[in-house]
Amino acid sequence: MTDKAILFVDTNAFLQLRDLKDLPWREILPGVKTVDLMIAPQVINELDKFKNGTSDRKRNRAIAGLALIDLASEQDNLATVLRADPFEVRLVISAAPRFDWTTSRILDPAKGDDHLVAEALSFGNGAAVFSADRGPRIRARSVEMKAYKPNDTWFLPPEVSDDQKKVSTLTKQLDLALQNRPSITAHFKGGTERDGEIVLIQPRLSPLSPTLVMELTESYLNEHPMAHIEVRRDPFGLGTFNTINDISEHEVDRYETKYEEFRLGVKNHFADLHNAVETWGRATAVRYVLKNYSPVVASGLRLEFALDGEGTFVAERKDAAKILRNVRPPKPPERPKNPIERMSSTLATPSFRDALEDARRDPIAFYWVDRPKIVAKNASLECDEFRATRVHEDRILVIPGGEEPWSFGVELEITATHLPAPVKLGARFRLVKAAANWSDPLVQSLLPSNLRTKIQ
Repeated sequence: MTDKAILFVDTNAFLQLRDLKDLPWREILPGVKTVDLMIAPQVINELDKFKNGTSDRKRNRAIAGLALIDLASEQDNLATVLRADPFEVRLVISAAPRFDWTTSRILDPAKGDDHLVAEALSFGNGAAVFSADRGPRIRARSVEMKAYKPNDTWFLPPEVSDDQKKVSTLTKQLDLALQNRPSITAHFKGGTERDGEIVLIQPRLSPLSPTLVMELTESYLNEHPMAHIEVRRDPFGLGTFNTINDISEHEVDRYETKYEEFRLGVKNHFADLHNAVETWGRATAVRYVLKNYSPVVASGLRLEFALDGEGTFVAERKDAAKILRNVRPPKPPERPKNPIERMSSTLATPSFRDALEDARRDPIAFYWVDRPKIVAKNASLECDEFRATRVHEDRILVIPGGEEPWSFGVELEITATHLPAPVKLGARFRLVKAAANWSDPLVQSLLPSNLRTKIQ
C-alpha cells in the first residue's frame, strides 16, 4: 500500500455512512498517510436530488455533503482538509477530462454505476472506487480497477421512518395510559466487569510526608487543646477535693497523662493513615439504581438484601468501626468534671420536641426495616411511596470476610403493593487492592470531611 490513496466515493458514502472525517480509513488502507476522497460530477448531481427528498436523514446528509463540496470548490486546488491527524483526509473535486466511452467495450454510459468508474479511469494515477453498493465495485473490478467497501461498523444505525416514530410513541402512550401497576427496574452501578464478576477497588496508598504528618497533627491538636483546670491544692497532700465544686489533683494528673497519650496517638495515627485508609476501604460500597418506569406509585416498596459468602452487611460507614480500623483520629480525653457536672450529665434526657422529630416519617424516604448488625447476611429497607418515574441511587456496604482475594455475591429482591412480580437482581463481586493517589475520589470519600481539603 502506498502512502497516498485516491478513492472516488459513491453517493452512498454521504448518505449511509458516518461522517467521512471520522471513518477509520486505515482499516481498509493500512499505513496510509493521505486519503483523497474524489468527488465525481455524478455524485454532485445525485446529492442535489436527495436534498429535496422525503427522508429527513438523507435530506440533511445530502445538504451537509453538498456544503463540504461547496467549501472545496472555493479553494484554488478544489480540495478541503477534513482531517489532519493521525493521517490526512481530503475532499477533492475531480477535474478529470471527459471519458471517451468509445474506448471501452465494458462500460456503458446508460448505466449510472459506470459513470463513477469512468471518472476514476479518466483521472488515472491509481485511483480506486469506494462504494457501499456491489454494482460500482463489480464494474470497477471488471476494468481491472481496485474497489473498496466500508466495514459494517462504518454505517449509520438503521433509519426510523416518521410513521414508525409515531407508532412507537403512540404505543408507549397507550401502554402508560392502560397501566395501573408500578413497573420497577434495578441494576448495580460502578466497578468493572471481569470474568463474570464486578471488580471493586480497595485503595493502597503511600505514606504521607513527615511534613504533612506534622502539619495535620498540629492542626488537630490545636482544634482539641488541653483543658486548663483550676485545682484547689489540698494542704494535707491527700490529693482529694475540698468542696463539692472542686476537682482533685489526682483527676487532673490522670487527665494530663491521658492527654499526652492522646497527643502521641494523633501523631502515630497520621503517620500510619495510609494503612488506616486501606483497612477502612475494605468496607466497600455496592451501588444500585432503582427506577419506577410507570405513572403509578409503588406503595410499600421493600428491598431485601442477601449476602452470599463470608462477611457482613453494614448500614453506615461509621458502623464499620466495630470491625475495621477507623480513619478518624483518636478522640481527646474528656475533661474531668466535678460532682455537680457529673450529676447534671447523668440527669440530662432528650426533650419532648426531639422525640417528636424522631417519630416523624417522610413517606418518600427509605428506612431500615432490618438494619444490619455485626455480623449480618441479610438486611432490608422500605419506602412508603416510591413515586412515578422516580430514580433512586443508593448503596449498601459490605465487609467481605475470609482470605484474600475477597469474593462475594449480593442478591436484591424488590417487592411492592400491586407489583406484578418481585424484581430480582444478583451479581458476584471481587474486591481487589490497587495503588491509588490521595486525590482519587474513592480515597477522598473514605477520609473524614475535615481532612479532604488538607490531603490532596
